[in-house]
Amino acid sequence: MRTDLPSLFERAVCSRLTAHAVRALYTKGWTVLPDFLQVRGHEGIQEHQDEENEETYARALCDEIRALPLQTNHTHLVDTQRGNRTTLVRKCDGVREFDGPLEPFGTQAKLSSLVTDGASSLMAMMSVLEPRMTLTRATYKLQMSPAGQCGSFPMHTDSDEMVDERRITALFYPNARDRPWVQEDGGQLRIYDWPHGAVDVPPSNGTLVLFASTSMVHRVLPVQRERFCVTLWLSGKVKPASAGPAPKLVSEEAAMRQRLLDRKIRKHVIRLLYRDEWEQSLLEAHEESEERSQLIQSFHQECELALSNMIRLFPDVNIQTFADFDRWVNAQEIDLQQADTQFGW
Repeated sequence: MRTDLPSLFERAVCSRLTAHAVRALYTKGWTVLPDFLQVRGHEGIQEHQDEENEETYARALCDEIRALPLQTNHTHLVDTQRGNRTTLVRKCDGVREFDGPLEPFGTQAKLSSLVTDGASSLMAMMSVLEPRMTLTRATYKLQMSPAGQCGSFPMHTDSDEMVDERRITALFYPNARDRPWVQEDGGQLRIYDWPHGAVDVPPSNGTLVLFASTSMVHRVLPVQRERFCVTLWLSGKVKPASAGPAPKLVSEEAAMRQRLLDRKIRKHVIRLLYRDEWEQSLLEAHEESEERSQLIQSFHQECELALSNMIRLFPDVNIQTFADFDRWVNAQEIDLQQADTQFGW
């Protein structure tokens, strides 16, 4: 039995994680909870004189991350044509990270509590609020981007159903409140919520972001000021929504629009529509090297394959080039309300 007080993050999970937020995650694939640590005054939360406020708690987390033996991040380039041979592509020094063991006491106590007890509380509460989510295990990565080094992450998804059981990514930002986070600071999390468009989320202190690990394309824009992030990957199973009544007969065009919204197809649509930005994000995030050139070449091949798949999936549409695909998709009158309820898992 625990004898210590629950951490500020754990208490925030109990008071700030709402059914509405988890429902948005399940139906849209992502949700944002700003000021997640502001728990005082919420019903059921008792105040203790020895509790920290959100600023001192976040500052302590940042200090603990800063003191870790951080390493430069790498992208894993897997060559499926050569027996899944993996090449490490070094990112720029603007992103440093740690995913090793943490000491539960002393100089890493708050981080250790967050990635263990905090993650367990988050998984338990999400499973209560959305029973179709059965989350059983959490892994983590701690990241720091030094000021002025333009650290970034390229466009990507975090996992694949065929690789592991990571289903939900939780990003928690313990960044300083000494001044507001503005556009010029960079470091925003960009979520590609097609067909709505890209959404930028500033990494302001206390913000918690939840999204689908396997299918939500995202990136981190180049950052100019010091930036900290705690990443939790929540593993388990997420059941898809039960099939509703048989759909009414619709036109062939409407059926194609609905097919574009399929979760697995939607990832390829985003890759093709944002291919120039995707390539630029790869160039920005990695040091110039032969491995980076291989990464860009692999990306071009993936785009060609995605285009071939679109031609095969939509044989009645005159798609021959990337430009043909762009024009066709952008001309579709997609029901945005339907898109918000058809994310799927």
